Amino acid sequence: MSLRNKLAKAKQTSTASAPTESAEPVAATPAPAATPAPAPTEVVEPEVVEPEVVETKPEPKPKKEEPVKKEEPKQQTQLAPRVAAELGQPRSLPAGMEGNWDSSDFEVSRIGLVQKIGELSTNFEYCSFVYDKQKQLNSAGEPLYAIVVAANKYWQEVKDFDDELPKQYSSLVEAEADGFREGYTKDGCVARAADLDLLIVVDEDFDTDIEFNGVKFILARYTVAKSSYSAVAKKIATAAARGMLKDGLHHAVWELSATERVDGRMAYAVPTLKNPKHSEGEDGIGKGFISWATEEGYAA
Repeated sequence: MSLRNKLAKAKQTSTASAPTESAEPVAATPAPAATPAPAPTEVVEPEVVEPEVVETKPEPKPKKEEPVKKEEPKQQTQLAPRVAAELGQPRSLPAGMEGNWDSSDFEVSRIGLVQKIGELSTNFEYCSFVYDKQKQLNSAGEPLYAIVVAANKYWQEVKDFDDELPKQYSSLVEAEADGFREGYTKDGCVARAADLDLLIVVDEDFDTDIEFNGVKFILARYTVAKSSYSAVAKKIATAAARGMLKDGLHHAVWELSATERVDGRMAYAVPTLKNPKHSEGEDGIGKGFISWATEEGYAA
């Protein structure tokens, strides 16, 4: 179902050193006349000051300086209040919650892409997206309509999925200091990854309390890495730098779907992000959405 049809249906149901002076010669006093032979005149030789010898050492050869690799600045994502409360570190906790609670202590709602094999493949359709491993959001090939409200980039260790979580680094320099290099193989590589926090349009019967003008949303995090990073995160970054997201990530609604990619004998689902429309345009969410998202704490 197109976004326009979803919106129409929803509205219907809701109506970042001085020369030393030499001593001058001094003449001796002449002898008295009674002396038969005059004494020779004694001449005082001037004191000769030897010049000070300054030992000069050859200048050391300049050391060849190794190029200094500057550490990339860490990008700290400032989450909007509601996004922080739901997907990050809550700004406050109620009385009775004692101790140092941080973001790792809270569950985060996520969406995942169903592959041919894996945890989701048993119960859900290949190439579809699933919310919290419980509810399928779309059919294969059908787009989800999503608004990006936060994006956090980092580097993640490339490894097989097992009980041990992959290491994550906020900069490539940090990863290299730990012995990693950038790449896509499992022999000591890290790859670019990003956590994307999304407001996703859902059907009117979905159990959610996020609603604008009859349009319902869920707030969920979608993690992309390696080829998925290139397909999704790069488009968001480009639009944020020189596109319609320059004034705010929530200024556009995107179509998020998936297609199958075949590499040799392997076939797997990859996400696609395309067709950004202005949030308040004719094919967007509707007038007033940008103000609503800001006021409700979904936009930073």
